Amino acid sequence: MRLALVLSLAVFAGVANAAYSAHDLHGDCKHAEVLLAEKPDMLDAMAGARCLGYLQGFADGHGITETLAKRVDIEFSVFCLPQDIDILRLVRAVLLYLSRNPLPPETLAAVSADRITIAALSRAFACADERDD
Repeated sequence: MRLALVLSLAVFAGVANAAYSAHDLHGDCKHAEVLLAEKPDMLDAMAGARCLGYLQGFADGHGITETLAKRVDIEFSVFCLPQDIDILRLVRAVLLYLSRNPLPPETLAAVSADRITIAALSRAFACADERDD
């Protein structure tokens, strides 16, 4: 429960001018969904690839962090991705989070993509011990 509050505050507490904003992520992931589910055009392919690369890197970084944390006996469980996670599930988790938690355009443009991604993945892929609270 405390983790959910911390994540909520982290998403909205500091509005930063990030190189890759939540607005950019949102638009790119809409294109990625088309890229993976339908017949894309060139814009879908280019913008979608940026979303896919970002989310894949995010998931990989999370996996590396979890592995390193376990080696030094630290529990690190902001979210728990299934071993067989499909990239489309990550894309849809971000899009679903943004559709259920709409932000004004100026806020969406200023919030960093990592904050939205953490909030979306922790909501979509909560760890078993977090769901029981």
